[in-house]
Amino acid sequence: MPSAAVEPRKRELGRGDELFLVAAFALAFFGLRGLYGAFPFLYTLGIAAVLAFVAWTVRRLARDENLSLRGLQLLRAGRLWPAGVAFIGVAAVLAAGWAHCAAVQTALQVGEWRYERLEGARATAFDAQPAAVTPKERAAAEAALRWLSRARRWGALPQRQLDLPIAWAAYFAGDEDAIAERARTLASDGGDAGTAWSLLAKSAERRGATAAAVAAYRNAIDATPDDARAYLRLGLLLAGGGDLAGAGEAFAAGLTRAPRDADLAYNLGVVEAMRGDVEAAVARFRQALAIAPGHVAARENLAAALAELERARAPR
Repeated sequence: MPSAAVEPRKRELGRGDELFLVAAFALAFFGLRGLYGAFPFLYTLGIAAVLAFVAWTVRRLARDENLSLRGLQLLRAGRLWPAGVAFIGVAAVLAAGWAHCAAVQTALQVGEWRYERLEGARATAFDAQPAAVTPKERAAAEAALRWLSRARRWGALPQRQLDLPIAWAAYFAGDEDAIAERARTLASDGGDAGTAWSLLAKSAERRGATAAAVAAYRNAIDATPDDARAYLRLGLLLAGGGDLAGAGEAFAAGLTRAPRDADLAYNLGVVEAMRGDVEAAVARFRQALAIAPGHVAARENLAAALAELERARAPR
């Protein structure tokens, strides 16, 4: 007996609908993924699916003659019913939120992409003699500052994780007002204000504004009292300006908070030698070598200081 022909199953979605749903889902997922730290992966998948379905339904309302959703008549004979009007209103609100999230996400992604170009410059920024900012680095910094600031400004929720990257970008872009603003924000929010204040200080140093640099380094010390870097830079700045007493106080204060920092001990020894206390200088050079036996400058200055003591003690 011949078998009955089986009719092929009718496709529930056309190819165009499938492509539309995939595109809408991808756009929604991109716009929400990781935003504000409040959209984890699985949560974002669910929201993106809902938004894609809403967008597809709106497309059908514009295309079809009749449409119902779970027993509710949205559209009949090309005319919207009350449920359809309500659906369009909800869809408009969701679309506005979706567009806003996409704008923030775009600004964030572009800003972070440009900020990554500063990785090498950031690694050497606090060296004694950092390399000059190249035109490419300055362009990347200006773009990162612009886009990250937009992401922070446009965000519906606070994005405190952007404050320090904005401060770094502002440093390489030469925008001291932006650095100071972010430093104050980090201080009030309990973030890494010390780094931001140190960046402001180095920027002020770069343009020869010693008083502003000293004030910024003091703010950095207040924000992060255990960070040896700020004490060291403050002491070097004061010593370069002839304030040996102030430099010695900065190095000594740093050593009380970071007793294992060889550079602080060494520079305190240099200051002691410049002030004429060679025995105190010898003690500090030895302290530096005990911390870091390979500290070449401490070893050389120790030898010179010991030779000076021998000359002073030799009978005349």
